[in-house]
Amino acid sequence: MTARPPGFIDAFTPSMLYAGDASGRPTYQFAYGCPRTALLPLEELKDALDRSLSAPLGRRLLQYGNLNGHPGLLEALVHRLRAWGLRNAAPETLLITCGSTQALDMVCRALGRPGGEAVTEAPGYPGFLGAAEVQGLSLLEVPLDGDGLDPERLEHCLASARERTGAVPSFVYLIPDYQNPAGVLLHPGRRQALVEVAARAGTVLVEDLTYHELRYDGPEAPPLGSLDPTNVVSLGSFSKTVCPGVRLGWICARRDLVLRLRRYGSLLGLSALLQEAVFLLIREGTYDAMLARYRRSYREQRDAMVEALSRHLGPGSGARFTRPQGGFFVWLELDPSLDADSLASRCERSGVYALPSRLFHPAGRPCPPGLRLAFCFEAKDRIAHGVEILARVLRGEARGAGRAAAG
Repeated sequence: MTARPPGFIDAFTPSMLYAGDASGRPTYQFAYGCPRTALLPLEELKDALDRSLSAPLGRRLLQYGNLNGHPGLLEALVHRLRAWGLRNAAPETLLITCGSTQALDMVCRALGRPGGEAVTEAPGYPGFLGAAEVQGLSLLEVPLDGDGLDPERLEHCLASARERTGAVPSFVYLIPDYQNPAGVLLHPGRRQALVEVAARAGTVLVEDLTYHELRYDGPEAPPLGSLDPTNVVSLGSFSKTVCPGVRLGWICARRDLVLRLRRYGSLLGLSALLQEAVFLLIREGTYDAMLARYRRSYREQRDAMVEALSRHLGPGSGARFTRPQGGFFVWLELDPSLDADSLASRCERSGVYALPSRLFHPAGRPCPPGLRLAFCFEAKDRIAHGVEILARVLRGEARGAGRAAAG
């Protein structure tokens, strides 16, 4: 049996989350979508946890959690999701999950079947690629462009699958808002068309709204679930908008799908204490204040990365990049003559961590060379320094590729 190439999780090393390595050399973490540590809500969460435990029934929060989710958090989510346009949001159409990771696992197990097919964007989110691989799903890729997923390309993919196998893929997974890794926003004008394509084909759309509230500029766009609440499963996470440590996410779907999904959830519920704390943050307005702080900082960090890339990667550099309107990531599209894995390795040896495009496609699948750059973790001045180093390495790789082609 051929060994699987190293993947997304394999590429992670703890040193990526610190400002230097064992030798004292500075390192720059552009690899992973980790929130900036200095922004994390230490005082807000401490206060919410203290008040939760100090309440008359605080000891009950130390027991096993409610299998259906914390009632207060469910009601707070209903109010919030309806404000987004998800008019089917109700306690009975919601599930609380252990982050979006568990939500994706539940979706793959409930909607897919081993050996069956599903559709993903290309490049795609590694967390979904891994969940699909574990469940034995075969993934079909639809390439993204600057406006996200193209409805005509999706329709062609679904029609080709039906012609080839006699069945359509079980579901289509996409991140419509500031996609991970490409950073693009699904154009508002494409959203209704995508919903109609999926409905005609008889497949389900699964939209990941993890970055929906992290918009820095540009137009607002409605969730796909607001356009078709019966044929769209929406999911999200508090990892980017509260902190990864709370490990809380959610799924919103029609009631019969929720009942199917629930069979693959936690048998003993999630932390009642953490759910209570997040509920208090939302109810009292602290969550919105935190969001405003996150947006201000991430907008500045995004601008710092885009400005540094513009300064150091001009014509002839062998790279083009996106300017995302939200989210955590810039996608660096490389010249076809360059090797993304080699470039990422050379960058790492220079102290800059970035992830190559191979990790954003199903294992072993050929793909165009590119790098994902996360601007969310480092401060503005460190982003500028890290990009300068990356650009220097990239120019060296481009010169080497040019000499090889000439020789």
